[in-house]
Amino acid sequence: VDVRIVAATNKKLEEAVAEKKFREDLYYRLNVIKIELPPLRKRKEDIEVLAEHFIKKESPDLNISVSVLNALIENNWKGNVRELEAVIKRAAIFAKSSGRNLVQLSDLPKEIVKESTIEFEDLVLESLRNKNFSFSSISETAKDLGRVNRTLVAENFRGIVFKTLAENNYDVDLSVRQIAGTDNQVVNERVRNKVNTFLQNLENDINNQNVKDFPAIKSAFRTKYKNLPRRFHIYLDEVIKYFLKSDI
Repeated sequence: VDVRIVAATNKKLEEAVAEKKFREDLYYRLNVIKIELPPLRKRKEDIEVLAEHFIKKESPDLNISVSVLNALIENNWKGNVRELEAVIKRAAIFAKSSGRNLVQLSDLPKEIVKESTIEFEDLVLESLRNKNFSFSSISETAKDLGRVNRTLVAENFRGIVFKTLAENNYDVDLSVRQIAGTDNQVVNERVRNKVNTFLQNLENDINNQNVKDFPAIKSAFRTKYKNLPRRFHIYLDEVIKYFLKSDI
């Protein structure tokens, strides 16, 4: 019989042999080609590949959101690959039971989310997605995130919209799908309405200005920048410049 045996262990077999806890002859029979595999926490670059593999095993239609992936990468994974697989299986069950094709932060164990340094904007987007961008989703998200100011949530969402539009070369359809994180047409239409409202308001305000150069427009739009988190200012700049170039 021609067979090939692949054996794995988390024990130090050399020490076990020396201590007479593992048969020396068996050790040398098995130890033909030795591969040292570091723990998962020391090879963070493998986490995304493994997570994608495990989620597709559960369902080919499931995907993992960016914020979830970041949380997985930051986790220490004391249980190594088996723990990661178990977490993905759990997340897949929760996502599918909610009728979603995108794994979100709410699908992960609380201890993993708690230990991650996820950006506030990611938490906002995850919460809005969980609430299907309903009319009350901004207020509910503000409450869920520790009773933060409703304006803070709304302005982070406005910044997310500008950022996504700028990164997608102002393709509204693509931006809407990315923000919504689902193929659900009702949810996509809600997001589209919000995106179009932001753009229409901005376009109207630009049209109402007597000047058309960017520095003057930006100076006149101080209130639009006031509550917008500073990391999003560059994206609002880009959207304004896009409108100015379009000769609206």
